[in-house]
Amino acid sequence: MSLHATVTILPPAQNSQPVTLPAPWGSEQPRLDRHIELWLSETARLLGATPLPTDESQRSEVLRLALALAEAEQIIKKQQAEIERLETLSLNDDLTGLFNWRGFNRQVSAGLAEAQRTGIGGVLIYADIDDFKKINDTYGHAAGNAVLCEVANLLSHKVRQHDSVGRLGGDEFAALLTRTSAAQGFRRVRDIAQALEQVSILHDGIAISVTASVGAVAFSPDDSPEALLERADRRMYDRKRGRSRIAA
Repeated sequence: MSLHATVTILPPAQNSQPVTLPAPWGSEQPRLDRHIELWLSETARLLGATPLPTDESQRSEVLRLALALAEAEQIIKKQQAEIERLETLSLNDDLTGLFNWRGFNRQVSAGLAEAQRTGIGGVLIYADIDDFKKINDTYGHAAGNAVLCEVANLLSHKVRQHDSVGRLGGDEFAALLTRTSAAQGFRRVRDIAQALEQVSILHDGIAISVTASVGAVAFSPDDSPEALLERADRRMYDRKRGRSRIAA
């Protein structure tokens, strides 16, 4: 089958214009013809019209349908890409790029499911920036946002690739440390807590020092997401009020 210089995509692409293809194809023509022949044969097979018809009008109909299928595939790919984009937006915090509450909860459920499969638990960390309202009131919301992004970056660099970090809302963050023993996990918690005591940013020429209260709980394969998040949240507030220490 030789390739015509112009191919018109018929309905359902009713608004399409003829597509002009460069010609001649020179030495590439036989290989291109073979590629198109295989493409049309596959379309014919999907339509139950095998072998590929030899009648020119029937072959033109197969070509029309093949082009329509190709167009439909492109539309589906674009729709899938848009769905994935919207899904990402629904699971991530706009400001920091971390998981939001919904996304982090999904990660906790996945982490607990993995713990049930492997028998290896981990540690859940809650962190709350101290006096964050005062930072906003004193330096402005732009400075507050810069502080949130700095804390988000710090937490992201302190965890491993298979761990998860989320901004749960306002000035509250959480990190899920998976595939680790309680002892190893709490050593990392203490390192993170120490780092959060030394956060400082320069905003509009002003140095802003930040501290955060950190609470953490170990989890086992028998935990539920709701109970685990509640325990970690309570431990963080106990820590903020000075009634607890970081320990396994």
